[in-house]
Amino acid sequence: MEEELPCDCQERELSAALAQLTPQPTLSGPERHLYAALISDLPTLLPACETWEDQLWAHIQHRMEARLDKRWRELGGFWETEDQLIGTDDAENVDIGRGGLDEVFASIAAVQTGEVA
Repeated sequence: MEEELPCDCQERELSAALAQLTPQPTLSGPERHLYAALISDLPTLLPACETWEDQLWAHIQHRMEARLDKRWRELGGFWETEDQLIGTDDAENVDIGRGGLDEVFASIAAVQTGEVA
């Protein structure tokens, strides 16, 4: 019988698995974007954003997840040792979530098309 894991640990394992799947070239675009949305993978998710609202949501979601992960690591304890088993995020992807609203709006403005205004 498989040992049941606490919900947070199951979520971490799912996130780690999706993070490994997202860059796979065999995935279709919509599938890759869905997985990116589930784990707040901003670089992969932004190309799928069609409106400025989508882009703003992606940025905010990524920042919230980054702050939660930072706090989770600060708390340490049991989950700190579990992190070694399931892996951590790339430091460069976490850095994307830094800065204020000016950086978010500048990022959105940099990729605006005729449809995103």
